[in-house]
Amino acid sequence: MYIAVKGTYENGVLTLDEMPPTVEKSEVVVLFMNDQKLLAPEKGARGVRIGSLGYP
Repeated sequence: MYIAVKGTYENGVLTLDEMPPTVEKSEVVVLFMNDQKLLAPEKGARGVRIGSLGYP
C-alpha cells in the first residue's frame, strides 16, 4: 500500500507537512516537484493529437 505525504525540501533538509503512519522502517520514494509551469505547445506545433488516427 502506498501513502503520500507532502513536504518541503530546502537546504538539505526534508520537512514533512504531516506525520506518516507509524512504522519502524519503510522504503520511501521522494519526488522533487518543479515549481515552473509547463508551457502550452505553440499553435501549429506538430505532434500526435488524440482521436486523430486515420485523419490528415
